[in-house]
Amino acid sequence: MRLTRADFAFDSVRHVSRELDSMTVMPLGIPDGVPDPSTAPATAAAPPRTELLVQFRPGTGAEAHAAALQAAGAGSAHIVRSDENGSLLVVDVPTGQSVSAVMKALANNPNVSFAEVNQAVAVQTVNDVQYTTGKMWGMYGDQTATKNAFGSQAGEAWDAGHTGSMKTVIGVIDTGIDYTHPDLYLNIWLNPGEIPANLGVVDTDGDSMITFRDLNHASNAKAVTDVNANGYIDGGDLLNDVRWENGVDNDSNGRIDDLVGWNFFANTNDPRDGGGHGTHVAGTIGALGNNGIGVAGVNHNIQLMALKFLPDAGSGSIAGAIAAQDYYNKMAALYDSGPANYVATNNSWGGGGFSQAVQDVIVQGAKQDILFIAAAGNGGSDRIADDNDVVGNFPSNYSTTAAVGWDAVVAVTAIGGSGTRASWANFGDQTVDLGAPGVTIMSTLPNGAYGNYSGTSMATPHVAGAVGLLASANAALSGAQIRQLLLSTVTATPSMQGTTVTGGRLNVSDLLAAGTGSAPTPTPTPTPTPTPTPVSYTH
Repeated sequence: MRLTRADFAFDSVRHVSRELDSMTVMPLGIPDGVPDPSTAPATAAAPPRTELLVQFRPGTGAEAHAAALQAAGAGSAHIVRSDENGSLLVVDVPTGQSVSAVMKALANNPNVSFAEVNQAVAVQTVNDVQYTTGKMWGMYGDQTATKNAFGSQAGEAWDAGHTGSMKTVIGVIDTGIDYTHPDLYLNIWLNPGEIPANLGVVDTDGDSMITFRDLNHASNAKAVTDVNANGYIDGGDLLNDVRWENGVDNDSNGRIDDLVGWNFFANTNDPRDGGGHGTHVAGTIGALGNNGIGVAGVNHNIQLMALKFLPDAGSGSIAGAIAAQDYYNKMAALYDSGPANYVATNNSWGGGGFSQAVQDVIVQGAKQDILFIAAAGNGGSDRIADDNDVVGNFPSNYSTTAAVGWDAVVAVTAIGGSGTRASWANFGDQTVDLGAPGVTIMSTLPNGAYGNYSGTSMATPHVAGAVGLLASANAALSGAQIRQLLLSTVTATPSMQGTTVTGGRLNVSDLLAAGTGSAPTPTPTPTPTPTPTPVSYTH
């Protein structure tokens, strides 16, 4: 019998106390150049387990919510998401109250669909200068000027003319993004519903949208101010300009001045990243290309929505992740019918067990044709704990097949530059879809910096970036079609065979060729060398 992590978590309200004592978070990112986390584990501290997620049934109003919470002995509450399926609330359990008793009382209320623990999660971390000097192996291919056949082959896709589109929007659900970074600022998403109509902003590039590329054009000089005096207009300037941050909820979504995304951890409109994880992820998806500095993302042109639900230290709760995905879903519902194409979210985080509330919000995205790209996890050297078929890793082990007829979740593990699977990277021939570069990955860091990180966190944005690049080249493709093309164009790789569903690694060049009708060039698969994979402490 195969088990999942849900089997090791509570399976009824009777077991909640055991769950609260035993659950641990799972950091998924590994900074470069320090010892193996399997020999010196370091996990982020979990927040107190004093919150529940409570899903009320459709048509249940605020009075019924309050009555149910009062009867169960629950404390204060706030809404995470609300739609035709009902309202999901985060509910405090007062000090001295039994968590299991409160949850049982709520679960037995006829107005409640389910009640579960708000689990802890954490980041999944182990002519552009860095690219041209050989430091970005994850973007190379067997036919690029600097070669590495085990890279993502993104460079070959660029050579074929595929560099992305500002009409494509990818959500980065993480620690935020440094939206002032010189290699990112032009590719930060700008909420079309929050652009002040009285400023007369001009669409200078004729793409039927206003982006930071327009705001940095001389034609819009009177509508913006370089508040932070860094020589260009970025998200920080708008968030400190009373003409833009005007205290008005212009798009009536309940979030005031959400100009470039939202901070779901602090509940503010400033999703700036100070820790580095989200900024590093964002750079792999969409750092500016051919600008003569730093790095290049899989997409040189793209909009990156900053959805900060983890603090800079990298440990938070699933309530924030749900709110972030729900925000992306709702922005897609508002604007996907226009010039923009809302394609996917990147989820380089994990921890805890199965959550019905997370499952529900991923399914809602799938119904809107939104892919959910997720890190498979950095388990260490324990062969059982690393096997996601045996011990389920979440969120990468979720599936939407039963609900919508296709699976919007894509689970990604990490390979190194010699083609071997990273020793700390989780696997599963039924639950992990493919491999991608995730060891010693060079990307953007806060305050204009760059650096190497390793982890399935770093592999995942290579895949999210590839999905965005394909959607830019062929906007007519559905989410199911993108997934099918992604998995059918992998390059067979010995280390991925028997450890992933496809038995292969990401091949951006072949993906773009297949998705745009071009004949793909077969990519040879060299035999991996026995060079050991560098690993490090969990970040």
